[in-house]
Amino acid sequence: MIKLQPSNFKWGLRSNMKNTLIIVLLTALTSSLVANRNAAEPQDMVRYVDFSRCMAESIAHQSAIANLAANFAPIRERLEQQAGVLQKKYSELEIKDPSSESYSLLHSQIKYAEDNLKFDGQMAQRQASDKENELFARVLVQINQACAAVGERNGYSALFAKEMNLNVQFPDVATKVDVLSKRTLNWSNPAYDVTDQVIEMLNASADQTQDVAESPLQQ
Repeated sequence: MIKLQPSNFKWGLRSNMKNTLIIVLLTALTSSLVANRNAAEPQDMVRYVDFSRCMAESIAHQSAIANLAANFAPIRERLEQQAGVLQKKYSELEIKDPSSESYSLLHSQIKYAEDNLKFDGQMAQRQASDKENELFARVLVQINQACAAVGERNGYSALFAKEMNLNVQFPDVATKVDVLSKRTLNWSNPAYDVTDQVIEMLNASADQTQDVAESPLQQ
């Protein structure tokens, strides 16, 4: 019969407890690492902004678009008048004798009028496009400034532009593929949408700018 020595028994017990503790700690640490690897990091301080809504509900931007349309209305009316005169000349040319001198003269006048109308139309289109691009660039800067103000005020980590609505109508499949393939954000939680705050900041900033601009006239 083997007699256990008290000292050896205590040492063995401590050794077993130590090994068990190490195994428990390693298991817990491994479980923690696996859980952290599989679970998404919380993004509570990230928010999303609908730029399309911001542009549509920006009072200053919509007012600028309306002013642009009003400024180009006389040009459009003049082009329509030129087209109307040209149409009458076409009608006159149809009843003339193609071998007559008056036919050749009117034909030359029509060609000159066509060239003028084409040139004036292209110039008007280019000017309108340039102005629209200026307004678009300006409102984008304003929206980004409003986003920065909202983000700083609320302590957000980041504000991202929301994904485009998939229900939008595309002119063709190629355009649809090109646009959707360049998306940098495919989904956002509606609960984290702060577009209303950005629009409020955007319009408040526009009101302050207008007040400053109008103050010298009121004196």
